Amino acid sequence: MEGRDVRGHYEELAAEYDEHWVYGPNYVPWMSSRIAEVLRLGPTDRIADIGSGTGLFAREVAQQLQPRHPILCVDPSEAMLGQLGTPPPDGLTPIVASAEDIAEGRTRLPYEQLDAM
Repeated sequence: MEGRDVRGHYEELAAEYDEHWVYGPNYVPWMSSRIAEVLRLGPTDRIADIGSGTGLFAREVAQQLQPRHPILCVDPSEAMLGQLGTPPPDGLTPIVASAEDIAEGRTRLPYEQLDAM
């Protein structure tokens, strides 16, 4: 799938996307703590979750970390990011963009520098 085809695919799946994955009740908190540990994240870090989808892991990292700067949830699918909620939870900022948009400067992030992606 290319460009719009991929976005369209995820636009259609967004509302039920997280239901397609079967996690035990402790998996998301455990994996999120591992992400924070491996990346050595701290509450003052400026973090971007590139390809965040519904923000499943970013949401949990934000709850555990209580970041001073919202975690940027970057995804090309507006519908996937819409699953964050309206308004999004504290600690998360949705940005509709692809990794390529960020890398090539077509979309600017609100932080001049990131500490972790």
